[in-house]
Amino acid sequence: MREQFYSQAAWKAAGENDVERARQIIGNISNPRLRAQMLRDLERQMPWRAAERGDFEQAWQLLSRITTVEECVNLLLQLASVATNKNNKEAARQFTEEAYGLVAGRAENQQQFSTQLQVAQTFAATDPARSFELVEGAIGRLNELLNAAAVIDGFGQEAFRQGELKLQGGDHWSELARSCGQILSALAPRDFARARSGAERFERTEVRTLARLMVAQGVLSSQHNNTNRGNTSTMGTRHIYQSVIINH
Repeated sequence: MREQFYSQAAWKAAGENDVERARQIIGNISNPRLRAQMLRDLERQMPWRAAERGDFEQAWQLLSRITTVEECVNLLLQLASVATNKNNKEAARQFTEEAYGLVAGRAENQQQFSTQLQVAQTFAATDPARSFELVEGAIGRLNELLNAAAVIDGFGQEAFRQGELKLQGGDHWSELARSCGQILSALAPRDFARARSGAERFERTEVRTLARLMVAQGVLSSQHNNTNRGNTSTMGTRHIYQSVIINH
């Protein structure tokens, strides 16, 4: 009961923006694991709470307490989303730029790869050029990984069937491929030619075909929304499918 009361009091102090008081209260918790977890949760939540109040300067200051790159990137993207919702485009851009700086380069594990794709997805709406840069690099890396995975398939994993990646139930490989396709789909209305070119970067036929379809879906969805708003489409449905599927 004592630990529970301390936890409630700590979160009450945090909710009143008294971070130091919250840390002091947490220090009274005798269980070392619970105490450490509470402190970690506090450090993660305080930047977000500051951003929700519109205090983005304090949010920046509180970010310095986050020690792992993955947690910092995830929090930066959350803060960018909060800033966007509050119509603070400059803060949203700064948070996303900081996240980009932390993940740029070659992904060395699945978590880094997924984090890069999250940043690319965020940039798709605000900075398509950066988004393209990240997703094109990710596609090149994924080609390497898929070729290696195909060689060892059956030894601990079964992501392929008759030499082709199972796009449904293909474990994390199919999820990563779909994530790349989703980013290209989001970018397609901004730059159809480059999104289509991005889809062609996939070396495996089944993944390349999936990406082509997702690019077409992205443009068609955008056209549908524009039509509903009374805007004139610049590319016909038939031409889109010919450009993405038939001509390739």
